Amino acid sequence: MQVVIVDDDPSTLFITGAVIRRIDGAEPIGMGSPLDALDWLAVNTPDLILIDHVMPDLDGMERWNASAPSGIWPTFRW
Repeated sequence: MQVVIVDDDPSTLFITGAVIRRIDGAEPIGMGSPLDALDWLAVNTPDLILIDHVMPDLDGMERWNASAPSGIWPTFRW
């Protein structure tokens, strides 16, 4: 199971990735920006995407809603 984590804070990426790794069969994939994630998602389909809602210079959900294909992934805010 691939889990994409999108967050501009390296510590959050590290900690969230460590938690995800504890799930049997889970593979965390960390992205530092929504743009990097969207590029990766253009050719990959993960099982879950976790996106930081508040990032400097770019709101994660705002960018996601503007660029992601609608209806492909359910969206949960945290």
